[in-house]
Amino acid sequence: MSLELKISMEQLKQPGVADTLADLIRALGGAGKGAGNGRRRAPKSAGPELTWEQLVATLTPQTQEFLRLLEAKGKLSMGQAVKALQLRQNKSMGGLTGALSRKARGAGLAVPYHQTKNKKGERIWVWGAAQ
Repeated sequence: MSLELKISMEQLKQPGVADTLADLIRALGGAGKGAGNGRRRAPKSAGPELTWEQLVATLTPQTQEFLRLLEAKGKLSMGQAVKALQLRQNKSMGGLTGALSRKARGAGLAVPYHQTKNKKGERIWVWGAAQ
């Protein structure tokens, strides 16, 4: 099997193009983070024609609850999220938010929140675009 792609450096500078290319290489079994490690990947979305509401409807109840909580509170710390979602460990939030980000990116959408750290160094999520 062979695959030939021609992508200009200008195209690689566009949001999502480099990430999509990396996902393609990993999916084909190429080298890189996550390649061949046997981990299950989140399914790709139906395509860029999805609205945010349609995308949210396809998410797990836990992920939907995370989004509801974050939108309602405006800001959510790692500890608050883990407790509210009844997760066993902080690492689970990485899986949840990572899958959400990949699914949104696959649909050509941006997540409506950003991640940062509070004064204690704890990861927090803030509803709205990064400043």
